[in-house]
Amino acid sequence: MFRSQNRLSQSWPSQNRLGLSRRVKASTFALLASFFLLFAFSSVFVSSLRAQEEQPDRPAEEEPEINRSGRLLKVPLPLTGTAAAETIQQIRSVASQMPAAVAAEDRAIIVLEFDAEDESSGRGSDLGACISVAEFLVSPELKSVRTVAYIPAADRETALIGHAILAAVSCNEIAMDENASIGNAGVDLENVAPYVREVYRGIASQRLTLPVPMVLGMLDSSQALYRVTTNTQTVYVDETELPKIEPDAIETKTLSSKGEVTLLSSKQLSDFRLIANRSSSRTDLARRYNISPTLMNTAVDNQRQWQAIESVLPELLDSGSVSWLVRSIKQEFSGGADLVFLEFGDIRATEDAALDLAEFLVSLDSEKQRTIAYVSGDCKGFAGVAALCCDDVVFGSKGKLGLPDGDLPDPERLKTVQRFIKSIAEQKEKDWSVMMAVVNPRMAIRQYRSKESGAKRLMGQGELDELPADEAAKWVAGDKFDLSKGISIDQARDAGIASDTEAASRDVVFSMYPLKSPPNSLQPTATDRWIEEFAMFLTNPVVSMMLIFGAFICFMNELSAPGLGGFGFLGVLLLAAFFWSQNLEGNAEWFEILLFVIGVAFVIVEILVTPGFGLFGIGGIAMVLVSLILASQNFVLPSSDEDFAQLPKSLLPIFGAFAGIGVGAIVLRKVLPHAPFFRRLILDTPEKQDGIFGDEPDREAVADWSHLLEQKGTAVTRLMPSGKARIAGKVYDVITDGQVVQKGESVLVTEAVANRVVVKKI
Repeated sequence: MFRSQNRLSQSWPSQNRLGLSRRVKASTFALLASFFLLFAFSSVFVSSLRAQEEQPDRPAEEEPEINRSGRLLKVPLPLTGTAAAETIQQIRSVASQMPAAVAAEDRAIIVLEFDAEDESSGRGSDLGACISVAEFLVSPELKSVRTVAYIPAADRETALIGHAILAAVSCNEIAMDENASIGNAGVDLENVAPYVREVYRGIASQRLTLPVPMVLGMLDSSQALYRVTTNTQTVYVDETELPKIEPDAIETKTLSSKGEVTLLSSKQLSDFRLIANRSSSRTDLARRYNISPTLMNTAVDNQRQWQAIESVLPELLDSGSVSWLVRSIKQEFSGGADLVFLEFGDIRATEDAALDLAEFLVSLDSEKQRTIAYVSGDCKGFAGVAALCCDDVVFGSKGKLGLPDGDLPDPERLKTVQRFIKSIAEQKEKDWSVMMAVVNPRMAIRQYRSKESGAKRLMGQGELDELPADEAAKWVAGDKFDLSKGISIDQARDAGIASDTEAASRDVVFSMYPLKSPPNSLQPTATDRWIEEFAMFLTNPVVSMMLIFGAFICFMNELSAPGLGGFGFLGVLLLAAFFWSQNLEGNAEWFEILLFVIGVAFVIVEILVTPGFGLFGIGGIAMVLVSLILASQNFVLPSSDEDFAQLPKSLLPIFGAFAGIGVGAIVLRKVLPHAPFFRRLILDTPEKQDGIFGDEPDREAVADWSHLLEQKGTAVTRLMPSGKARIAGKVYDVITDGQVVQKGESVLVTEAVANRVVVKKI
């Protein structure tokens, strides 16, 4: 074969052999170039693989940072003319302050939270007002922002009904709480006029947030609503359109029958893929939209003029200063204040004081009474927990949060503190890991990033483990977060726990809020400090026990010698000191005092009006005990570990005092008359002495009515409890054991010693 080829090649002309040589050279060059390009591509590919292997925990593409702007606006319900005008103005004002963006994923978000309180929220909304809000939401004026209608629900089921639904479906999308529903738009209409139906159709068709037939089904119950699935699509139709599409249907589901109101839950809408987000809280909603939770936890109200107060916290925040601060803030609230600025400078706090302040701040309604923490210095240890419990946290240029403050509490105490911090963080919708880390800097914290939105949050392993499995899977672990030197402003911004604004002074913080007037400054005087220290001394469990014990011993002595004497006056003073000190510490309020007064009144009624030991007596004693216990604690029934830990401290003064009263009664009756010193203060019953005054004995000294024992008689006067009774034909001074005996009732002598005759009613 090769020989034949050689012969063939020899027969070719010389120019053919030259062309073949050129083609071979060109082919060889092309082959070499291909190998070179393949080698270069392989090198780049291998290098990229090695780079990914060096960072196995990082996604292939870098997630976006938290840079989306967003704010929350509350839409009052029912939505009437005035409320609609204010809502439009607020939306316009907030939108004008937000950065403009063309791409939908970069647009700032305005969340309209419909103020749903129960299953009838939205009833009574004005149709014209709702149309004006809906038309504004779909207008070109808002094309640079993204609007989200949010229907919240706390721990109960709520529903957005009525014409306010028009405003909701006019937003770009709808987000709902897990317990929320939407529908029954025509609740305020007896009959749906054709023009109303066309208004709903026109507005719903502009956004298509929800299918038009579904919106019309929510309005008019005279038409049934169906969900029809075919090979190519899923559509929502009424009974007039159903026959046209039913032949191609794979599945037909009735959402509401004719005459039945269409009301759809968030789960249904999520299953239908008509809403993307079912959020359990504002914080959860913020993370889903990649917005800093700080911007979402408090609603914007540009029309509101705040009446502010401010206080620079002392370098050492102790129980006395916290008690004074809380009491002063409450007084200012009663005077109309609704905004509190607290400056956390170079400050440290005792554990109990910081947690008491944190608990108070969490208990406030952020919509009515907003709190702002200004971290201007080194805020150490437990003081950082109180700062993070404020609605807004603003850092100064030198602000640091959570610097170590001495030795850590023992492990058991840290567990108790962690349970408390978890409870207040849950109420504030914040990550408890961050609050706990400012107390325990050794706690391992990581920065986690959402796979869906790119949002960041700081969590420890314990908090991550508490999340549902599907929720935990959405978060990718990042770098460890070093808190050994505190949280700086950059770290706070990155974690979404502080405002993006850096305030060089308090005036800058004040300028962030529209104020009616400069804030009123709260600073304790020397007298305030002395009063607070004295009140703290009186609330000591041992001192409280002595106050109660002394008060009741005084009352017992006063009752043994009726009349307005010194013992009664002293007892009232001791009880007043007890309730006053507990009131200053925030434990005793008017309810406890009123309960005590009513209980004492019942006991008096039992003694004087209905003698015996019945309902009034038992109920009165129980009310006195309950009032004293409630006055010694800041809760009614214990519901947390901290409450159960406080309960023994509350019960000790009360039961200790009553035990002491029992012992004191025995001492007063048995021991004191025989003590050398007290014998000089007590008049003994004279012994019978014959012939002291010659032949005439002392009549009172020799009086002996022992022969009256077990004799019956009749009350001559009313015995309350002393009076006169006729016994064996003669009238004697008698006394009962507390019973009230009416005039003319029969009595029996139970005791007759010297000239003392004790009787009881027969």
